Order: sequence, then structure tokens, then C-alpha cells
Amino acid sequence: MLLAFLEKPGLELSEDGWFENLQQLSLSLGFAAKPKDYRKNPEAYRGHVGDVAEMIRIAVSGRKNTPNFYYILKYMGMNKITERIQTIIGLL
Repeated sequence: MLLAFLEKPGLELSEDGWFENLQQLSLSLGFAAKPKDYRKNPEAYRGHVGDVAEMIRIAVSGRKNTPNFYYILKYMGMNKITERIQTIIGLL
């Protein structure tokens, strides 16, 4: 999941575009693009887009909750994001 996010983080997009990109990533990984889709049919998915965002958020920030995650990612920049994700992957 983390490597897939690094391949196409979508930070050049608007916030809405970035979230749509995250939804597409979620679908490609077997997660529902919307929480309501997951609630309707949890057996069909591994989780939902919020779960994907949470895993990326924890890997990048070390926190489960943050202010607007899109803006945090934009502020950090790809070099720092990549560095942090690579560190987490190295721990696995």
C-alpha cells in the first residue's frame, strides 16, 4: 500500500483531486472507495478509503489523527514523505 501510494501520490492535484486519487488507489488494493460501500458489503472489501488514509497518515506522521492530511503532505514534500515511508518499510 505504501509503495503504491509513493508511485502516484497525487500531490500535484487539488485537494479533491488528491482524494479521488486516494479512492482509486483504495479500489486497486481491494478497499472500498467510500465508507458507505464498505458498510453495505463488508465481505467484498478489505476496508475503506479511510483505512488506507489512516495507514498512510501513520506511516508519514507517526500519528493516527492529524489536521488536514492533504496540507500536511503538501507542506512536507515528496522527499520527506518518501524518506519516512521508506523508513517504515525498512522496519517491516
